[in-house]
Amino acid sequence: GLNPAEADLAGLVSAGSGPVRRMLSAVVVDGGIEPATGVPITLGPMAVGEVRSSVRSPLLDSTIALGVVEARCSLPGTVLDIAGRPARVVTKPFYRRRK
Repeated sequence: GLNPAEADLAGLVSAGSGPVRRMLSAVVVDGGIEPATGVPITLGPMAVGEVRSSVRSPLLDSTIALGVVEARCSLPGTVLDIAGRPARVVTKPFYRRRK
C-alpha cells in the first residue's frame, strides 16, 4: 500500500507517514489507449511504476490514468512511457471547472 504522503494525502493526516519513495500521480496518455491496471510505467528501459486505473476522458479528449511512480518521476511535465505510448505527468485534478 501507499502511505498518506505517497497518496498525496499528507495534509489530511497528522500522523507521521514515513519517507516518500513513490507517489500516486496523474498522467495523460497519448494514443487513445486505456492501459490496464498493473501495466508497467517506464522511463527509458527502467520500470518506475505501474498503472492503478485509466479511462478515456471525452471532456479532455485524452486517456487519463492514475499510476504509482517513483517520487523522482512524479513531477508535472515528466514524460514517461505506458504500453509504448508517451504519458505526461500532470497536476491533480485533471480538470478544474471554471467559475
